[in-house]
Amino acid sequence: MKSETQIYKIILNMANNDERIRAVELNGSRSNPKAIKDDYQDYDIACYVTDLTYYKNNQKFIENFMSNFGKLIIMQSAAEQSDYDMDNDNWYIYMMQFDDGIRIDLSFYKINESIDSNRESLSVILLDKDGLFSHSHVSDERDFYPKIPTDKEFRFSTNEFWWLVTYVAKGIARKEVTFSKVMFDCYLRKELFKMINWYIGITTDYDENPGKLGKNYHTLLDEKNYKLYLATYSSNDFLEMTKSLLTICKLYENLSNEVAIKNKFKYKKSEAQNVTKYILNMKKLGKI
Repeated sequence: MKSETQIYKIILNMANNDERIRAVELNGSRSNPKAIKDDYQDYDIACYVTDLTYYKNNQKFIENFMSNFGKLIIMQSAAEQSDYDMDNDNWYIYMMQFDDGIRIDLSFYKINESIDSNRESLSVILLDKDGLFSHSHVSDERDFYPKIPTDKEFRFSTNEFWWLVTYVAKGIARKEVTFSKVMFDCYLRKELFKMINWYIGITTDYDENPGKLGKNYHTLLDEKNYKLYLATYSSNDFLEMTKSLLTICKLYENLSNEVAIKNKFKYKKSEAQNVTKYILNMKKLGKI
């Protein structure tokens, strides 16, 4: 596997020898001073160009670039993405995974007047031929800190969570594994993630990054809540699913109470109490 230094050298050599490329930016975890370094970090590279058309679905260009690395095992470009409009003249991307573990996301952006003001907080300029970017920028995680919820956002999340709990219980009662697991892990957990992130916000003054899909929960949640969080994951066993359902209800109730108090939101505790009572009764009757 090529080293980080070698890969940057290849990228910058490409850019320096191409007049269309005027600047190169590094984004993502490799531009994050807090990130733990490992071999699996992507190289998120953004090239700012005068002629985007040249790079769009240009097989010869991308083959020449890839020849600097190991064997390609899979690639996805914007052209393969179902929602990409080939008439888009502002952005294009090639995402490449090589067999030695190197992953490169190579993006191209058409230069415009707002590129400096719109740059991500995690951003390191590797090359700037024309002074397009402010070099006083300090790469940090501020774009990824939790945002203070509005009363409406909080109210919707709590109502949605307790509503979805009844769906999961119904799926368990019917012994429908797929329905129960999808409702739990895709929909119910989505609301839990929101509440955990808001809770982390109030406990850190909205100054810490929870990480993609809760990657940093183990360092930002207290031990009691983190143990409850881990216990929300279960197998396809229905008794385990019921136990996890009651656990996620307990955790969500704990966190939502704290978030409501801190933000002075009105929280309809009756929803939590009524639904929890309903689930416990189903369990008592042997339905779940």
